[in-house]
Amino acid sequence: MKTRKMRTDARSTYTYKFSDGTSLELKPGSNGVTEATIALLHRMDDNEVYNNGKQMKAPVQDWEKDGIAKWKNNHPNEDLPPRYNASLDYFSDTDDMDSDQSYLLAECAVEMEDSVPDDVEKLREIVSQMPDELVVIYHRVLIEKESETAVAEDLHINRKTVYNRVQRIKKLIRENF
Repeated sequence: MKTRKMRTDARSTYTYKFSDGTSLELKPGSNGVTEATIALLHRMDDNEVYNNGKQMKAPVQDWEKDGIAKWKNNHPNEDLPPRYNASLDYFSDTDDMDSDQSYLLAECAVEMEDSVPDDVEKLREIVSQMPDELVVIYHRVLIEKESETAVAEDLHINRKTVYNRVQRIKKLIRENF
């Protein structure tokens, strides 16, 4: 479970650590990895750190209530497992939690996929076909609501370039929706 962000000066590459202790370092220009890919991976880690540190116990959402009720019906006389907004690593870490409980995460993922509206699925399909540099801009500017200036500084590109890419993304979505 990630609890600290990577230092800004160490973000030119990305190191993925496997559960068996081995690691793989991703570098731009090798095996199709781009700077945008590296930036997206670090951004995902930043979000994980935020969620793990600031929102460990998320409030129950309306869409979760049915799943909780089903679980209680299927597990009478058992306490509901703790609800943490944690990473996948948290569920596979045998030191912190019994690994047999990872099935709860899988059940939740299946229930969530069943309830995805068609328009959301269409949008996911459109985004999956975009080039990496547009996907990074899409997530950071349109989803996470970061400013174009902040994204431009972080990616070491001009703010006007970010603006143009946002316009291109919006046009792609309008044309394909």
